[in-house]
Amino acid sequence: MRTSPYNVEAVTSEEGLRQLEAEWNALDVRAPEPNVFAGYDWFRIWNRYYTAAYSSPRTPHVLVLRRQGVVAGVAPLVRIGFSRLGVSVPRIEFCGHEWDYNNLVFGDDPCGQTEAVVQYLAQNANLWDLIQLRNLRAPSGAIEHLHSALTAAGLPHTIHFEAEGCPFLPLDTAWEGILARFSASTRHSLRLGQSRIARMQADGLRIRIVDEPHREPALLDRMIAVERQKRVGGRPAPLFVARYREVFAALFATLGPGGKVAVALMELDGRLLAWNLYFRCGHKLWGYLTAYDHEFSRLSPGTMLLPTIIDDGFARGFEELDFMTGEEAYKSRWTSSFRRTCCVRIQNPRPLARLKAAVYLALRPGPAAGEVWAPSQSQGVDGASVESVQAPSDGEASMHGSQH
Repeated sequence: MRTSPYNVEAVTSEEGLRQLEAEWNALDVRAPEPNVFAGYDWFRIWNRYYTAAYSSPRTPHVLVLRRQGVVAGVAPLVRIGFSRLGVSVPRIEFCGHEWDYNNLVFGDDPCGQTEAVVQYLAQNANLWDLIQLRNLRAPSGAIEHLHSALTAAGLPHTIHFEAEGCPFLPLDTAWEGILARFSASTRHSLRLGQSRIARMQADGLRIRIVDEPHREPALLDRMIAVERQKRVGGRPAPLFVARYREVFAALFATLGPGGKVAVALMELDGRLLAWNLYFRCGHKLWGYLTAYDHEFSRLSPGTMLLPTIIDDGFARGFEELDFMTGEEAYKSRWTSSFRRTCCVRIQNPRPLARLKAAVYLALRPGPAAGEVWAPSQSQGVDGASVESVQAPSDGEASMHGSQH
């Protein structure tokens, strides 16, 4: 493995994170592929929650890559302890699993910085017994490069695709253009739905997009009230926003002023009927979560929010609506294009560490993974050719259903 131009150091304290804020945020501005889930605020807020909520010892282990003294990349990792019967199994992972896309390195030189991170992990193998990287973004060629770097460093590893892909819809036209691609019967059905919405405007129904959700103090609690009406397969769905209310309040406060988070609302005379929470990342919209009041399911509220989101996004220059993890039927009816993410498990080469990791994995096997990645599959991992869009359906338990 070639000598890296990067100096890598680990930030392991809250104070160290605070000192890194400005430089980490500057990376977000320069990133060729922005990722709100790899940003400073996202990491800080979720890590603070997990540290307080769970008993396992947990510390930041953010790797800072400096090039000629300047921060050029960040690997947003944490170190988590696990102890059973007196046996400790320290792990390195991403901060959490409540989102869809993680970056091993957040910077402007993915290949070179990936090599630098792998070198650091190999040289500091005394700090960990197991590394698990879930929901790793996998643009074409990146996973093969990671595989090559791990192999060169002598780190045993396995790579799987995550079980479900992430469907996405290119925004190459406004809603009317997308609507024109559907069959005549589907266009008729959607236009009837929009006509229903238009007629109800006289009764106080409106659809709007909240660009700065932090400026509406009651919004979060209104969203939670609707989330309690959410159903999956006819049964009440697990609450997500309600469970992490303090986290979302903090995310609204930090990401809202920069326009990185938005909420589309459908309201009837002041009553919230449906909402769609999504993020704005570079030129893409990431649909994170949605819910609607089942008393008004006849309006297909989840579906009827999408034309407004699409038109608003297209007018602002966004190029894609990502439905994120989950291959539910209603998503596949909107688009047949999807990208894959990967799960990478790295074993410590030391025999005792491998034994302890095996015991941990037997006790905590984790979610099921998809098929094994192979080098021949590296091309096209991050996307598929755009095919004809099929008919939408209002089975929208969640745009981000499989994760939440």
